[in-house]
Amino acid sequence: RIISRANQVLATIDEAEIDASTEANIKGQALFLRAFAYFDLVQFFGSVPMHLEPVVDRQGAALPLSSPNVIYPQIVSDAQSAIPLLPSKSQQEPGRVTSGAAQTLLANVHIVLQEWAAAETLLKAVVNSNEYMLMPDYEDAFSENSGNKNNMESVFEVQYREGAEGVQGSFMYQFLPR
Repeated sequence: RIISRANQVLATIDEAEIDASTEANIKGQALFLRAFAYFDLVQFFGSVPMHLEPVVDRQGAALPLSSPNVIYPQIVSDAQSAIPLLPSKSQQEPGRVTSGAAQTLLANVHIVLQEWAAAETLLKAVVNSNEYMLMPDYEDAFSENSGNKNNMESVFEVQYREGAEGVQGSFMYQFLPR
C-alpha cells in the first residue's frame, strides 16, 4: 500500500499547482517511503516485484520478481533523490520525513551492503547536523505515554493515532484486564 500510494504521488505531483517547496517536500517524502518499504521487503523476502509506476491493469499488477541486485540500487536512488528535497528536522512539520531520516535510511542500506565508508559519511553528517542528540536521561526515551513523541533522539517515527482515533478505537480495551 505504501509503494502504491508513493508511486501515485510521484506520477502526479508534477501536474499539481502547488508551491515549489511544498512539491519538493511531498516528492521527497514519497521517495523516502517507497525506499523504506522496499528496504523492508528486500530484507524480509529477498526477491520481490518492483513497482515504480502506479498499477493500472492486471499485467502491471503481476510483475516478475526482481532480485536484490536490482532492488538495492533503486532504494539507493530513491533515498539519494529524497535527501535534497526534504527539509531538516527543525524546519519540517513534526512526524514528517526529514533529510536526516533519508540520510539514515541510506546509511542503513550501505551497512546492509557492507559499504562501511559510505555509511560512516552519511551517519557523521546526521550526527554533526545538530538536529538530533541523546536525551539527558536514558529513561525518558521509554516513557509510558506519548509526551516525548518526536523527541530530540527521534530520527523517524511512524505517527500512529491513539485512543478512539486509532484503527481499532478503544473498543478492544474494554475487554482487557485493568
